[in-house]
Amino acid sequence: MFWIIPAVGFVLISLLRKKINAPRPYDLFDFTPLIGHESGASFPSRHTACAFLIFSALLWIFLHNLFPIPLVILSGVLALLTGASRILAGLHFPKDVFCGALFSLVFSAVCYPLCSVLLGYFVR
Repeated sequence: MFWIIPAVGFVLISLLRKKINAPRPYDLFDFTPLIGHESGASFPSRHTACAFLIFSALLWIFLHNLFPIPLVILSGVLALLTGASRILAGLHFPKDVFCGALFSLVFSAVCYPLCSVLLGYFVR
């Protein structure tokens, strides 16, 4: 059941991006990004948000002794690298990446404990 929280986070971040529809760095500064991408919907970074949603899910199941810490650390490093790569590729501003990560961490920190309390058991 723990996978529902990242899925809901993905949907929410996607809706938020469409609503805000912020320009990407290459839209404003007229350069070709390292990775081809469509214009707009830059804020917040969905790739970064998803990477941090996955990291948060793995951290949650680690905290319940169901997942090894080395893989949680690896997922955290990969989430950070995902964010950095989005900036370096010219697809996002740093604020896009920071807010994508922040959204995921706060959303997970609220939803996992809340669902556990509401459902009366560890969210699996």
